[in-house]
Amino acid sequence: MNLLHHHAEPRSWAENHFAGAEMSDIRRLDRVITIAEAMAASPGKSIPDMFASTYDVKAAYELFKHDEATPDNLQAGHRDWVKQQLQPHGVYLLIEETTDMSWSGHKPIPGLGPISNGKAGLQGFHLHSVLAVGWPEQACAKQENQRVAVAVIGLRHQKYYVGKPRPGGTQMPSSQQRKKRARESQRWEESSWQIGEAPEGVR
Repeated sequence: MNLLHHHAEPRSWAENHFAGAEMSDIRRLDRVITIAEAMAASPGKSIPDMFASTYDVKAAYELFKHDEATPDNLQAGHRDWVKQQLQPHGVYLLIEETTDMSWSGHKPIPGLGPISNGKAGLQGFHLHSVLAVGWPEQACAKQENQRVAVAVIGLRHQKYYVGKPRPGGTQMPSSQQRKKRARESQRWEESSWQIGEAPEGVR
């Protein structure tokens, strides 16, 4: 998903969305903006392909290893920016979805957990995202079979969940046990609490 407007320069876009990242060191904050700028300029590329300098590649990986480089901290400025775009008298959709991020393979990777049906080798984490889009006022006048163009604003909220592996030698959980697990709808409810109520005049 590329939120870069066609008229925006990558650096100014990165500053607008990531200058509010919660970093205790100004050098780390500048590195966040530099990485965001590179991603905006080269969407879809890997970190080694985004930078011409080996130093920048190493600096990016070092940042992501830091304890402060959590999704909440990195996205803090972007989420605030998205919140500011939800202006009164506007109509918006907050679209929620959980995606399985997969790094499946025979070798376990620390920090990941089972995904999908939990079979051996299926590992990753669940990423629950709330995407804000603007709903045009004239859409109500369109016929039901017509598609409506919406304006993608950005992420209003996002959280990841790592599943716990089943202890070796234990049986697959029964249907009753599976019913007691946290459901995806609970993630929606948690996101709603985090986002809070819409400001007056916002639908």
